[in-house]
Amino acid sequence: VRTSSIRESVPTSEDDRQGDDGRVTDRDVLRGLHIAASAACDEEVDAFVRNKTGLRLRRFLADLMVLETLRDGDSDQGQGQGARRKRATLRHLKQQVRRSRQVELE
Repeated sequence: VRTSSIRESVPTSEDDRQGDDGRVTDRDVLRGLHIAASAACDEEVDAFVRNKTGLRLRRFLADLMVLETLRDGDSDQGQGQGARRKRATLRHLKQQVRRSRQVELE
């Protein structure tokens, strides 16, 4: 795992993260994706990344499962009963994620 640029690339504040999107290159995204995939497959790599950056990549990747519900029924395009059902499902999944985080912290 390359760590030479990790410290320099970690934003120092929320404002830095929002204003930096235009400077993100595809190569940097692919390098980050490679590290995220490594962390997803290996808890030691995840712990290394967490110790160096504070990022919990495995938890973040697991939380992305909430987005699976968005692709189901996209033909509704946010209108009618389908949209209400999607929002209810998302609320339920977010609650599950919050509960799992609380259990993890205890």
